[in-house]
Amino acid sequence: MAIGKFGFGTSRKFRLAEIPSHSFKFVVSSSTRGAILKPDLSFFNLFFEVWIRPRKVTKLILENHPGYYVWSIVITLSVLRSLNSFSLLSLDNYLPFPFSVLVGIVVWSIFEILAFLSYSYFILRIGKWLGGKGNYLEVKTACAWAYPPTIAVIFFDYLRDIPNLTKIFYGNMYMKDLLATPKGGWYYVLTTIGFIPFFWGIGLNVINISEALKITIKKSITIFAIIWGTGLVLFLIVFFYFYFFQLRGPVYPK
Repeated sequence: MAIGKFGFGTSRKFRLAEIPSHSFKFVVSSSTRGAILKPDLSFFNLFFEVWIRPRKVTKLILENHPGYYVWSIVITLSVLRSLNSFSLLSLDNYLPFPFSVLVGIVVWSIFEILAFLSYSYFILRIGKWLGGKGNYLEVKTACAWAYPPTIAVIFFDYLRDIPNLTKIFYGNMYMKDLLATPKGGWYYVLTTIGFIPFFWGIGLNVINISEALKITIKKSITIFAIIWGTGLVLFLIVFFYFYFFQLRGPVYPK
């Protein structure tokens, strides 16, 4: 049953004037409490509409159905992200093929979901600190609906990874063979094309969070600068720790 249809009586459809698209239709249903106005949300229309009208789509979802298809999007994206060659080989030293691949998909999918929840929570807390007014569900909705361009990025990653995925499919589970795979001109072309939806997705994140937290674009950019800046610092700390103390060993004065 469509989201906008409930109650009893005759329904009439009206177009949403603020959004110049056929994607959004309103349904008025009569009930014992009177007429109720609610949008008939179509997932696939919204999925493509958010590319070009992110603020209007996010506002529509947040005002009428926060959490709309959030888990469907997040779980799908998490599974797709786990299907790259390096993730599939991450447990090869501990489990035999094909169990290592299957468990790797599950483990990395769970990791991606937990990362999404943590990421949304930090956005919410920093946004509140900057004067935002949203809640956790609204932030998760905004983040999830910024994912469509990321799915396009994953598609181009798959195209680049076809040679390695083919090796894994035939049972070649050696990382050194995957790293030795020659990269032709097609690899760099697909990498360049993949940057377009990648940066598009960053823009959607900034706009969607701005709408969810009711803050300016400048403050939304500040949130992501803090998160990614903190992540970079932590990465550098871990990298230098392993480089100087684990790989090279401690350096003692002579």
